[in-house]
Amino acid sequence: ASITSIAANPDYRPTDPDLWERVIDGVRKAVSVSAPAIEAPIQSARIATPQELTELRLKLHSNGYHPVPVVGAHVDTNSAGKRPTMPAWQTKCLTAEPHEIASWSLSQRNCTNTGILCGEIVGVDIDVLDEALSAKLAACALQSFGPTSLRRIGRAPKIMLVYRVEKPHEKLSTSDLIFGNDLEDKNARAKVEILAQGQQFVGFGIHPDTKAPYSWPDKSPLDVPLSDIPVVTLELLQRFVSEAGKILRAAGARTAK
Repeated sequence: ASITSIAANPDYRPTDPDLWERVIDGVRKAVSVSAPAIEAPIQSARIATPQELTELRLKLHSNGYHPVPVVGAHVDTNSAGKRPTMPAWQTKCLTAEPHEIASWSLSQRNCTNTGILCGEIVGVDIDVLDEALSAKLAACALQSFGPTSLRRIGRAPKIMLVYRVEKPHEKLSTSDLIFGNDLEDKNARAKVEILAQGQQFVGFGIHPDTKAPYSWPDKSPLDVPLSDIPVVTLELLQRFVSEAGKILRAAGARTAK
């Protein structure tokens, strides 16, 4: 919300020397990140019950979204917390009727996280752990596309912004980039991606790294019908991805090999 208000301010100037300090402070407040919070012991959050999962997914469906059952973070698998396990999930979730969605809490009982299918919507996924860079990229996206009330936090300061598109298209992405020389250090990797047709993002459930729920600092898809999401053009998305790559490289990132 702080980033949006800064970008909408008539006195907003990207060249102001204190701009990024204000943006970063706003991101910290928005996602409630502080040193004590980061250092605190990780405690697993409560897993949703089958009834809660069904109610959530049916609400998403009634709002125009296509929910996706995603394997829970508690399951012992490499895809824990982030990926669907249902065969042909892209097709099945796109056409699923309410009675099918309701059956998933039993037929997909290990899928206690819930994703949202992309296509009509895209996720502007800023997968950057450097706090200043993440804030800068988020502000750049909001300046390019305009405000959106749908901002999802998984592992802060990473952030994802949700927009609607005129026509479904394939994903867009910067190169896989890395800071430093340790190719095995996942925390040093950085990427900006537009999650699009044939993909999904987790909107609800437990994040596998933080063991805390995914959060929506402002509003979530449970509050905002798909038809009310602001529209962004493919041209603007392409331009943003190109600019994001330049910002990351200017900060010292290089192509991961």
